[in-house]
Amino acid sequence: MIFVSILWVIILAVYVQCLYRILFQKWKYSTKTPLSRDVTIVIPVRNEMSRLPTLLQEIELLCQRSPGLEVILVDDHSSTVWWEELTIPESIVVIAQKEKGKKFAIKNGVERASNSIIFQCDADLDLGGVKFDLWERSENELFSLVPLSPSKGRGLIRKFFDVEFSVLHFIGLESMKRGRPLLSNGAALIYSKQAFLDTVQDRDDWELASGDDMFLMIAIQKKWGSKSLGVVRIDKPVPVGFPNSLKILFNQRVRWAGKSPKVESIWFKAVTILSAIVILGLPIMLLLALKSDADVLLSTTIGMWVVLGFISIKAVRVLYRSDLLGYVPLFMLIYPFYLFMLLIAILTRRPDWR
Repeated sequence: MIFVSILWVIILAVYVQCLYRILFQKWKYSTKTPLSRDVTIVIPVRNEMSRLPTLLQEIELLCQRSPGLEVILVDDHSSTVWWEELTIPESIVVIAQKEKGKKFAIKNGVERASNSIIFQCDADLDLGGVKFDLWERSENELFSLVPLSPSKGRGLIRKFFDVEFSVLHFIGLESMKRGRPLLSNGAALIYSKQAFLDTVQDRDDWELASGDDMFLMIAIQKKWGSKSLGVVRIDKPVPVGFPNSLKILFNQRVRWAGKSPKVESIWFKAVTILSAIVILGLPIMLLLALKSDADVLLSTTIGMWVVLGFISIKAVRVLYRSDLLGYVPLFMLIYPFYLFMLLIAILTRRPDWR
């Protein structure tokens, strides 16, 4: 038990150091300038018929507020020909792509864009309150994350996933600020069209399943360095919608996690593996400590749980979801077991996630 305690303390010490570098290490603010109005919005669409009428209205209002915007919707083989069934505003260009997959939908949209800045977002992003005039980013940023906040949903299950998304997204934002990219979210990205096109020829991951957020981010970092990455400064995180169905939410997380082994970043893989070891190890070490009366093992395990709880509380507050604070203790209690089920699902299921 002494050896286990020493090994556990060493693992936690390394993990806390990683968390410090990701979340708490001081970083130099780069000068931000207002986002240019010459922006092309690229939205991949697949079977979004229930969302599209509202989305089209939001886009029309957004174009009225921000003249010069170009909007491209790229359909990825939806089951309905929605662009013939709905009234499409003149400000929107619709592309029905021949290839399959979200990556190709994004690529086709970017290649069609006539503006130099791309705002890539998912169809479930709430564009109604977006005000590009208030957004700022550094001129040397070629790839920027947009702060998001999960829109409020009903039910305990939805609250759990909202806390999880808030924590992961918060970590992604903070790691980007410090030039140590760890997580991304394709629901809202801003990047240079030219940077995107310049990385296309260097990449060999177009046939890999899933979206293009992490793959594009890592490709740009490798080509232009960490200083080319950043976070957009906005007045308030943009709401993004999620379903309330447990099955859909869990499958979505499996899809997110399933692409992780394909991300070619040592830093990303090291932190991901270390995080899994620590989080899965928390209940195991707690039981061992209680059973063997090991004070060091018990105190370090509880201490790590408290640290992760503090990070979760900070995440939901930063992303304007203080209504989730009461669900953080439950989230911390359930998350290790949820993560175990997620790993089992990743190892046993092989769906087509393109």
